[in-house]
This record gives sequence, structure tokens and C-alpha cells, in this order.
Amino acid sequence: MKYLLRNLSLVFVVFLWSCTSGDDIVDYSNLAPENTESGPTIGYNEDRNVYFGDLHVHTKHSFDAYIFGTTATPDDAY
Repeated sequence: MKYLLRNLSLVFVVFLWSCTSGDDIVDYSNLAPENTESGPTIGYNEDRNVYFGDLHVHTKHSFDAYIFGTTATPDDAY
């Protein structure tokens, strides 16, 4: 019973502490990086750079794509 009362008291204190007013919340919006200009991409090759997302294609050399029936070769992907 003693441990139960101690643990419940601890949970109650943590719960009350988490319900603070939030006046001390820091505004990080003024720490945004400045918008800088960037130069041309070094080593850019349109046919050899790998991009993931909509342009990412699995070929039959990929085990997980092959077991789902993908039969495209790397030549088909390009």
C-alpha cells in the first residue's frame, strides 16, 4: 500500500507538471535559414543520377521486385 500511494503521488505530480500554461514556449520561427542562391549542380548527368520517389524504378535484378513479377531490365528502365 505504501508503494502504491507513492507511485500514484508521483504520477499525479508528473501529470500536474505537464499541464503548465505554456507561456515559456520558445518561438523558433525567427530561426529559419536565410534563402540563399545556389549555383549549378556539379557532376549532374541526366541519365545516370539516381532519384527516389516518382522516378524510382525496380528492375528484375531487385529480388523484392522480381518475386512480384517485375520483368523490366535496366535497359527497359532507361
